Amino acid sequence: MEEMYAPNDESLHQSHDAFFCEWFSKDKYAIELAQLALGENANVLLDWSSFHLESTALSEAQGRKRQADLLCSVTLNKHQSTGRVYLLLEHKSHQDKATLSQLFEYQLLARRSHRGAVISSIVYHGREREWNGGSGFQDVFLKLHPESISLLNHLFAVSADCLVLNLRDDAVLERTGGLSCRVILYILSKIWRLDDERVAEAFRIGLTIESDEERTEMIRSVTRYIRRNYPSYNWQRLEQIERETIVEEKRIMAQVMTLAELEKQEYMKQGIEQGIERGIEQGYSDATRNITLNLIREGLGAETICKFTGLSLDEVKKLQNDVH
Repeated sequence: MEEMYAPNDESLHQSHDAFFCEWFSKDKYAIELAQLALGENANVLLDWSSFHLESTALSEAQGRKRQADLLCSVTLNKHQSTGRVYLLLEHKSHQDKATLSQLFEYQLLARRSHRGAVISSIVYHGREREWNGGSGFQDVFLKLHPESISLLNHLFAVSADCLVLNLRDDAVLERTGGLSCRVILYILSKIWRLDDERVAEAFRIGLTIESDEERTEMIRSVTRYIRRNYPSYNWQRLEQIERETIVEEKRIMAQVMTLAELEKQEYMKQGIEQGIERGIEQGYSDATRNITLNLIREGLGAETICKFTGLSLDEVKKLQNDVH
């Protein structure tokens, strides 16, 4: 089967971000991602039972809000310290030279809000296999002496370097075995170059999910993500891949398709209802305007018309000017 490439369309970056945030804004999967980003040594230092997802809205001094992708915190083990460590995870589906300065700013804002040590990590899965946006915050401050950078890091208790979790790296994928979010990480890593075998592998990974409900929801989300980036992967094609890969009693594509159709119908229903509401509101507005114009033509005063129509005096006077 011919391998296909996802279009390099900036509008599709939103689909990658949405897919990432859909899953990693949930505690269960955010913990797994944080552990993967920090590495095995983190299990010794950190008490993961204290894990907490923080608000991703970071306030600047002027009151403006900056939005991070993921911010979480966890306490150090008792024999280490009683403080909390904050982890900023920034998702990137493309190369972006501004990422380091953005993350350094987020670190300072998070430090000011939470008064804890802050570590940053880029979660990368772009078209190029390697992240080329740098990982040392000294790259942000090229004109600063290294001692000045160290002083900044010491004063603000932020990390000197940014971790990079490169999902395009096969060695990283090998470490995802046993994770509940493995199929999500797998499809993120393969989305730029997809073929039927890789889709089939996603279905096979889905079989390792113990909960039927969780598996159905994940595969439903994965197929939606695939179809958003590769329109050629219609339901018929996805169902055929599943039929060739998964034994009959384990197949769920028919259920996924049904759920997707119900979701689509619900969106359409909501859209129709909202359209009707707007139409009714517009109808009331038009009717009130016509009544007001007729009362003006009959010579009624503006204040009297206000009582009858509920319009403000300024609105009535404006319509009077239109008539005269």
